[in-house]
Amino acid sequence: MKILHLITNTDLGGAQKVAGILCNKAVENGHQVALASMPDGPFWDTISPKVKQFKVKNLIKPISFIPDLKSYFEIKKIIKDFKPDILQLHSSKAGFLGRMAGRKIKKHIVYTVHGFDSVRIKNRKFLFIEKIMQKECGAIIPVSFYDEKNLIKEKITSNIVCIPNGIDKNELNILPNEEIKQKIINSKNKGNFNVISIARISKQKKFEMFLKVAEKLEKENITFFWIGTPTDPEEEIKYNNLIKNNKIPSNVSLLGEVQNAGSYIQFADLFVLFSNYEGLPITIIEALASGKPVIASYVGGIPELIENNKNGFLINSIDEAVEKILIISKNKTLLKEMGDNSFNKFEANYTLDKMYNSYMELYSKLLDI
Repeated sequence: MKILHLITNTDLGGAQKVAGILCNKAVENGHQVALASMPDGPFWDTISPKVKQFKVKNLIKPISFIPDLKSYFEIKKIIKDFKPDILQLHSSKAGFLGRMAGRKIKKHIVYTVHGFDSVRIKNRKFLFIEKIMQKECGAIIPVSFYDEKNLIKEKITSNIVCIPNGIDKNELNILPNEEIKQKIINSKNKGNFNVISIARISKQKKFEMFLKVAEKLEKENITFFWIGTPTDPEEEIKYNNLIKNNKIPSNVSLLGEVQNAGSYIQFADLFVLFSNYEGLPITIIEALASGKPVIASYVGGIPELIENNKNGFLINSIDEAVEKILIISKNKTLLKEMGDNSFNKFEANYTLDKMYNSYMELYSKLLDI
């Protein structure tokens, strides 16, 4: 089978993680696989050399008519040259450009929506495009049942197939940065309870809430680690101002950007993710696979991953987050029980094989194999 993946952004995020997993696994299994995306970015370093690479030189993240038009023609040529059996699209911009450029093979196009709230809530003005384009592909994949419900609610109902995200647990053993590992371990050796979060620094990911939670727990033996950096210039200015004005609590360690960030969760005690909206966060799935309890915002598909009082807590405020962190940090039995429940939930629902096999079954069905 010849599979062409198209994704817009080449930062290290959840959509990129899924796209990379699908590319690398398929090429390992003997399929011809290609990836098309922006020319630069750390995502390319995660892709197997066996995957054919197409650098779309005009593809950019912001919507801009001239570059987008040029990208459309580039993508159209890539499709013509590679002649894929399946065109797999990831996220909204690639979803639009790919469906437009691949109209001749539209029944063999699969469009994965990595978090529908990014359109439904954040960019609702583009919702009409999703409605118009829904029949221009063989299948639309929400990654959570929450997104599936909201797609249908917004009258996007054509060929919906929910495939939850999954990860390769073995990748969590790959540690690109020994220094980061050691920082977390050293904190543990000093008797601290370690809390870790992995996310880009953005309004969506509530970085300032993370800092406020940490500040309220400054007098406790609790250390907070954040992996991720700003991807938006405005957020970068705010981030730099916080550091410049010494507004980072003393118990917070900012670890920057790192490949395979989820591999460092294993050295912490607890994973947290505070968000305004989510699909089905890969970082939480990595925390489940690492056998860690999770405290996260009660939004999007997160309640599908976190069962209150069983493998973590769902929260809606700073004070709730503080309260739940204290409960877990002071109860070793609860910490272990919740960690075990997290791992069991991962094994049952969110493995690489489960996700990959679901995609391949769908591809075969569209190709009548």
